[in-house]
Amino acid sequence: MQVANHNAWSALAISGNGGMKGAREIVVRKENDAYVAEDRYSLSYSQPELSPTQDVKLIFAKNEGGHTSWAVLLPMNACKGMSNKGTPMNYEILDIRQKMLWALGSTHSFGYHGSTRGSFEANLISGPVPEPSIGENTVVDLRMPNVTVETSPPATDLNNPYICGVFDLNEYVDSSQKLQAVKIEPVLNPDTEKYCHHMLLIVCDSAPDGFAHNKVIKECMGMPEGCYSVKYPWAVGSLPLEFPENVGMPFGMGKRWLVIQFHYYMNPVVSGVKDNSGIRIHFAKTLRPVNAGMAFLNGGANEDSRDPLPAGKSVVVANMTVPAQCTNKWDSDVTVLSSIYHGHLVGMYFDISVRRNNEYVGSLRYENGYDFQHQSLQESPTKTIKKGDELHLHCQYDTSTKTSPVKFGDFTDTEMCVAFFAYYPAQPVEDFSYQTLQPSRVGLYSSSCLSAGTGEYSSHSSCIQVYMEDVVQWLGFGSNAGFGAEQLCVPATFSQYANQVPFACPTCWQDNSCTKAALIQHGTEMCGYNCRETLGLSLYPDTSDTTPNVKETVYCGDEGVNFVPVVVHPPQCQHRGILDSQAARDIITSLQAPSPQAPSPQAPSPMPSPLPTSNADVDGVPSLQSGSFSTAFFLAIVLGLHFLDK
Repeated sequence: MQVANHNAWSALAISGNGGMKGAREIVVRKENDAYVAEDRYSLSYSQPELSPTQDVKLIFAKNEGGHTSWAVLLPMNACKGMSNKGTPMNYEILDIRQKMLWALGSTHSFGYHGSTRGSFEANLISGPVPEPSIGENTVVDLRMPNVTVETSPPATDLNNPYICGVFDLNEYVDSSQKLQAVKIEPVLNPDTEKYCHHMLLIVCDSAPDGFAHNKVIKECMGMPEGCYSVKYPWAVGSLPLEFPENVGMPFGMGKRWLVIQFHYYMNPVVSGVKDNSGIRIHFAKTLRPVNAGMAFLNGGANEDSRDPLPAGKSVVVANMTVPAQCTNKWDSDVTVLSSIYHGHLVGMYFDISVRRNNEYVGSLRYENGYDFQHQSLQESPTKTIKKGDELHLHCQYDTSTKTSPVKFGDFTDTEMCVAFFAYYPAQPVEDFSYQTLQPSRVGLYSSSCLSAGTGEYSSHSSCIQVYMEDVVQWLGFGSNAGFGAEQLCVPATFSQYANQVPFACPTCWQDNSCTKAALIQHGTEMCGYNCRETLGLSLYPDTSDTTPNVKETVYCGDEGVNFVPVVVHPPQCQHRGILDSQAARDIITSLQAPSPQAPSPQAPSPMPSPLPTSNADVDGVPSLQSGSFSTAFFLAIVLGLHFLDK
């Protein structure tokens, strides 16, 4: 690293998301008039701590003519273990673009960097990778129509407005034709960007009455009916989504209505704020041969999906497994482009791992510390998911500062366990939802399986009686006594809910021919399946199995799968690169640097390019200007990592 006109500590860091949480920092500073290199890590926005193992060697460091330069050597994989919060501290150096941070101090005493810091992305193995060409394209801007950012009834949380904008694709292009997006990116109003928490771009299969271009749905925590297909998730810190030159995300084909669901976060509440942020889509003028998809893993997003997280715990875990039965529904293996996790304020560490034949394959993302303020689609180190693979979503939380349980839900003070990944080619099943019966409800559901109903249902189980008399409770969505299967399973009603709970009614609902006997028979089949497959119980009047044995339930699209997850542990970390070796000493000797010279001024650049990837690149160091100082990034760690792989 070279820093012009600087004589104080300086640092580079590897980060999973562009923020400090979970980052590994390499700090170079003077101590007792001698330069030292320190290996540090951070779990929060506070001073990074010294790592228990110092896996760094200083190659050289000097200040001449007022300009500082230094280089360090790191192992490819230091196998650093876990932090005291139960999160990984290790970042293996991989051949992918990784988030990096830089910071400068004002003295050699390590402390707060103030505003002299920034971030960029770099591939520390292969160097810069050319961005894919998007070719000739048509640009469509979908922007919120100057909406007032405020919570509207019936919602009551003033800090968390959910507002939807409705857009007619026909206002921009011909939506009857097949279209392909080759790039999708956020367009944020700089005056209101600080209130923008996340957006979802969603395509509607059908349009509710009253849809119109630029219509605003002022309270939109739940999506409009018929609008479920997520094409692009954006959250704070996210970058544009760009596709390889033979791949595009499909739109159109008769689906004209798009919705942007916008979650704003205002704390404190500010009145009178208006926003016109949104999403820009680049549509290819020539169709590409491969369609992309966006997979959605919903491991918990509302009160009905999971029990609350207990308060006062430093580690609370929520897991979800997508079983092989789900990916076996695919037409082919898929290539993963990027992934993003989503949680809220007590989220600590998220991970998606791929498992094949009960063996660990790898992670879809390396992010050692989840950060609510830095959520982004990042390149995946595991590129291929095969048919029959399992996916395991791990969500870890820290509720140690909470005095009451934390519910799952849409609000910022609740929690989520959610992930997306962009991939190709598109598959018929890409939505996976956790529906496992929670411990707090096992007793209630067990009782309904094993006990008799009353009155006309005395020869049936009480589960069937609940289905016939309070189907809302039967579905687990609260209670609406008097609204049973006979009221639900008619065209005028069930057409609104068929996409969400297709199993709730037999097919006779479509022509309004369901008899009471047919509904009881359907309820018997559904109760029997749920009691037997989910709880391991028999259904009254059969009382042969009375001890619950709860299985995990995940929906692959609209089909539920019950199974017993297999515990698969990652293999033991393999250390790559021994710093106390002759190979390391030879590298340090060979990389003694010439005297640094001040880099010449250049226009600001988001990241150094090209990165040095061999000895010949040592002198060709790019510079980055920021404010009153110019920083040249000499990433000698690339050289060290490139060679120190033994």
